[in-house]
Amino acid sequence: MWKNDDVLPFLVAIQEVSRDPELLGNFTLGYSIYDSFSNARFTYGIMADLLSPGQANIPNYSCGRQDLPLVVLEGANSEMSVHISNMLSVHKIPQVEMSHNGTMLNYDFSYDLSDKTRFPFFYRMVPKEKHQYTGIVKLLLHFQWTWIGLFASDNDNGERFMRTIMPLLTLSGICRAFSDKIPEVTFHYLWHRQSSRPLCPLMWEVTRVFLYYADRPSFYNGILCISSYLQNLEGTFAGKIWIMTSSWDITSTISERCFWHSQCFFSFVVHLRNQKKHNDSVMILLLKSCFKRFRCSYAKSRLSVKGWVRCEQKEDLPLDQLEQALTIDNCYIHSAVHAVVRALHSASSSRCKESARLKAEDRKLAFQKPEPTSEEFLLFNGQNVADTRGLTLCEQNLTPSRCTKSCLPGFKKEMLEGKPICCYGCTSCPEGTISTQEDADRCIKCPDEQHPNGNQTQCVPKQITFLSYGESLGIILASLALFLALSTGFLLRIFIKYQETPIVKANNRDLSYTLLVSLLISFLSSFLFIGPPKKATCLLRQTTFSIIFSVAVSSVLAKSITVVLAFLATKPGNWARRWLGKSLANSVVMSLSAVQVIICAIWLVISPPFPDSDVHSLPGQIILRCNEDSVAMFYLSLGYMGFLAAICFMVAFLARNLPGAFNEAKLITFSMLVFCSVWVSFVPTYLSTKGMYMLVVHITSILASSAGLLRCIFLPKCYIILLRPHLNVKEHLTRKQKTTSDSE
Repeated sequence: MWKNDDVLPFLVAIQEVSRDPELLGNFTLGYSIYDSFSNARFTYGIMADLLSPGQANIPNYSCGRQDLPLVVLEGANSEMSVHISNMLSVHKIPQVEMSHNGTMLNYDFSYDLSDKTRFPFFYRMVPKEKHQYTGIVKLLLHFQWTWIGLFASDNDNGERFMRTIMPLLTLSGICRAFSDKIPEVTFHYLWHRQSSRPLCPLMWEVTRVFLYYADRPSFYNGILCISSYLQNLEGTFAGKIWIMTSSWDITSTISERCFWHSQCFFSFVVHLRNQKKHNDSVMILLLKSCFKRFRCSYAKSRLSVKGWVRCEQKEDLPLDQLEQALTIDNCYIHSAVHAVVRALHSASSSRCKESARLKAEDRKLAFQKPEPTSEEFLLFNGQNVADTRGLTLCEQNLTPSRCTKSCLPGFKKEMLEGKPICCYGCTSCPEGTISTQEDADRCIKCPDEQHPNGNQTQCVPKQITFLSYGESLGIILASLALFLALSTGFLLRIFIKYQETPIVKANNRDLSYTLLVSLLISFLSSFLFIGPPKKATCLLRQTTFSIIFSVAVSSVLAKSITVVLAFLATKPGNWARRWLGKSLANSVVMSLSAVQVIICAIWLVISPPFPDSDVHSLPGQIILRCNEDSVAMFYLSLGYMGFLAAICFMVAFLARNLPGAFNEAKLITFSMLVFCSVWVSFVPTYLSTKGMYMLVVHITSILASSAGLLRCIFLPKCYIILLRPHLNVKEHLTRKQKTTSDSE
């Protein structure tokens, strides 16, 4: 079943174990060698001879003391291995599959033989094909060869190869440009291709990498056929890359005629220790030397019906020379024989008290656990050999083989309808995501503290922002607040200086003082909103603003009520005269402000504001802010302030035409109109802005509404005090009230 140079490692192994008394002791290991010529008829004849100990090929008939073989080592293809196993299993003879066609390079193992129920005595000594397929996929991905052509033998092995490799390629994102089967009669294939020309020359031209799977007998014929076919096509077909998975002799001289269109080629083989490069001349000399040591005769006995050549070994083999000549091909056979002998030794040792002849059950026990073989692979590139872990094989520049251009970082692949997965488009990453590698399947989101750069290729730290005194807005707002606070202090100083004048005393000067002080504090409270948020500022910011504004609005409401009561008190006998005085005004301010104080106290107890950061509102920014914690309490305090303002506006509006000195009712009405307009527009504006601009809106509303009260209520009176002092007399006040009464 082997080629001639495969006999050498077998003979070397037999001679080695025969010289080692520790392995088989007093036993002598016999052997028979058959060549099946890869022919089914010859193979069946061999099996009949093996199972017929007598002179005639009568299986299962024993005459004399001849024994059946202990084990059969075979290297047939998978189909023949099945037939061999069916015949050997009847006699419970172990069948060890070393490598097909006598070479370790071809191990297209049939998956049916893995079924221990059907083939209980079959044992394989070669690695599983799946490890080779994994290596192929890794090789393709390493060089970015995702657009390839496939060739396979037109038989069961080729069909199984296609079924196995295609899912692996698809899962790894590798696509086939085309696939084709090569019939075993390659001349028919060549004629068929030249006549029908089903393979598009353009497809050949744009495909650079080809994966070729073929049985050993048809490997070279297939390559020659493909080469001849390409020579008859018009186009540029040089510079192709071939990946081989077939049982071809990688160490022999490769014909340039076979690979004229190849830039380089790769082939996977099993990695064994002590592998040596093949030397044809040394092997031929050793073969001639070895065959001289056998006495062979083609004559047969008259009683024999067998026609096999009978040979006897007449002298020992040159063991030292033979061991040096073991190559990648036959070293594997040598190792397999040693594994079988060690299994026999293990079985015979366990049965040392029994007969030297092993029973059928012993044979099965001996081969339950054969020595495991290495599943590492060497990757051959032409005449150069390198470990697959390196993959630095070709001197030429191995460029990618792709269906489309790579998607650059910052983009992701987009599948195109009706196209293979390798033929994809590129689309930019969505906002807030990045891709750092070429051909990214998806874009990833940056951490909360980072954001994509301009090209969306990496995440960079976000900028920390808050309304600071170093910003232009912060400077403007702080300057404006300081100016208005100083102006309020100046007006308060004027009112205190001229407190005995009629215009100051006309409408409860204590309320005027209270309102001016509250406006002064409201202007200064704007500074709590500027600068980095801290625990103290967050606690005081909203509560101080709410309470101070409630005091201010309550003071204005008390002024409005005083104006109404003063008008009613001018009529004789009216009940309103009893309510005039400081006690009513103070009660209004204190009671209404106390409600807001209670709201803010509850807020601080159950859910106080605290410093926080907002990483989502604005791209590329981390906003430092005060978290109000309870939005309901925030809008409750704001709503209560609006409620007071609405009542104050209604009272002032109803009293706008009442007679009074210095148009007090009209000034209050106008000031509350400004105040309410500011805060009504505040809510939607505040909700529509983000980041530090929310604080800008808040501070602007505080300054605008406070300035409105200051401007409408106090500036006209200061104008009279400072520029029209002749009007700031009691007679003017009395005259105006009398004129108003007469007109009624």
